[in-house]
Amino acid sequence: MTERRGMHSLRFMQERPWDAFMVVFTGTDRISHHFWHYLQPTKSNAHHKLDIRIADKLQEYFALLDQILGAIIKKAGDDAAILIVSDHGFGRAARHWVHLNNWLLELDLLRLRMSKSSWMQRVKRNAPWLTDLAKRILPPEARKTVQQHGHLADAVHWDNTLAWAAPLYNNVAGIYLHHTSHKPAGPVSPAAAPKLRDFIIQQARTLRIPGKGTPLITDIQPREAIYHGPYVERFPDIILTLDVDY
Repeated sequence: MTERRGMHSLRFMQERPWDAFMVVFTGTDRISHHFWHYLQPTKSNAHHKLDIRIADKLQEYFALLDQILGAIIKKAGDDAAILIVSDHGFGRAARHWVHLNNWLLELDLLRLRMSKSSWMQRVKRNAPWLTDLAKRILPPEARKTVQQHGHLADAVHWDNTLAWAAPLYNNVAGIYLHHTSHKPAGPVSPAAAPKLRDFIIQQARTLRIPGKGTPLITDIQPREAIYHGPYVERFPDIILTLDVDY
């Protein structure tokens, strides 16, 4: 993939007139995320035997990319302004998943299209067995409801849903309150929003990593503390940063 991308980049630069030229090599991203322990070994993973063949291949890849970049820079000429940029930093890939919408289900803030004798009511009666909010999967009845509707978004009873979660980045998620100002309108009024937001923030701070007892959420902020400008209301009401392994 990298060889072809480099070859076609050089061909385009040769055959077509251009004022600005950009090419993205994604191999460094995939390698850095999933083989980070080879690139930056630490004491915590030193006990794992690193396959020397993989390490050699990684070195070969970066050498290849270096040659390709050199050819592109040379083709650009001495008068070109060269920028080499990255869209983000690197680190190893997370090994665990958190399903925040399941957590909002358990808090009775996100509601599915189920009968009154639904799972949610049974949860309230049998709360003691809900000991691990962070890693729970959908219970059978809720799972069946989602399957019947084909997709979680279709199974949600939006008229009665107070909040839902959406991923923003690898370990960053946003929680939206279903405001009355939304289209279609939700049940959360401007007067009720601050109290609901404080409740969700308080509950999020209680989440713990299974088996460790350390906080799952490393940072939690209302959107106004991070963003500013005329489009703040388009951002999630709450921004959650999870442990990097989740």
